[in-house]
Amino acid sequence: MIDIARFILLTTFLLHAFSSCIAQEVRLDVSNKPLNEVFIQLKYEYGVQFSFNDKVVSSCNVNVSQDFPSLETAISFLVEECGFEYQLIGDVYLIDKVERQRKQTFNFAGRVSDILNAEPLTKRLPLFFFPFIAKKISF
Repeated sequence: MIDIARFILLTTFLLHAFSSCIAQEVRLDVSNKPLNEVFIQLKYEYGVQFSFNDKVVSSCNVNVSQDFPSLETAISFLVEECGFEYQLIGDVYLIDKVERQRKQTFNFAGRVSDILNAEPLTKRLPLFFFPFIAKKISF
């Protein structure tokens, strides 16, 4: 019984110590610095790899003085501050512009004609009253 209690206590202690080693707290003190330079600083301090368009990312200056519970939280904060998004692919953080979906509108034109004599059906009832005609329309 005592060996099981020791084993559980030792395992709990090691798990706690290991988890605190993995979750690094990050302190950022940056004043009016381009985001690409902040990423380079993080690369040298924490060994993190980034992939980004230098010209695009350097267009955003960052002001932050804050503690973050993890490196990923800090990166997420920086990226959102500048209106970018990131993906973690393997060990590399890929930084890119946010893709905004544009509303697309389509205009369709067609001709509805009588199935028997091909006369145009104008000034008649709306098409939804004739489901058998709607099947014959082709674009």
